[in-house]
Amino acid sequence: MSQLRYAVWYEPTGEVYDIFNKIIRQLAVMYHSPVFEPHITLLLGGTSISLATITKKLEKVISTTIPFETHFTSYSYIDEYFKCIFVQIEKSSGIMDFANAIQSEINGQPIHDYTPHLSLFYGQLPVAEKEKIIENLENVSKKYFTIAKVHIIEYELGKPPESWKKVASIPL
Repeated sequence: MSQLRYAVWYEPTGEVYDIFNKIIRQLAVMYHSPVFEPHITLLLGGTSISLATITKKLEKVISTTIPFETHFTSYSYIDEYFKCIFVQIEKSSGIMDFANAIQSEINGQPIHDYTPHLSLFYGQLPVAEKEKIIENLENVSKKYFTIAKVHIIEYELGKPPESWKKVASIPL
């Protein structure tokens, strides 16, 4: 039985998008891992509510949101499939308030442990390999962009990232 869900994220724009898209694709080729769009997830765990309902709820949150900048701080890694290697994002009031408002509106509860990040690699690697990869990446500590729109992504639990579909985009 299909377990259709929706994720909510936003993507970097311009040069920042190009930098991270290139890194994700290069690492995917090197390590035979999934390819995915560079993004910052805003709704932890996704949701199974209808597309119409999630769109309406997002539009409500977005109507009171002022576009904000997203600043990248440093690369990091953990022993988690979807955060194997990632870029940390500054926990500004803009992103924290926005993610909290989305989580509260859609799932009815605030976020308590939101760590904004942009994943670069999905998979499992030894710590030494992760450190070697990070050493060779371009410094992004001064890179930033202004959020332009939020995307709703349709996915099925257990299906690979290549099957994820962008089904709606809502501008700020």
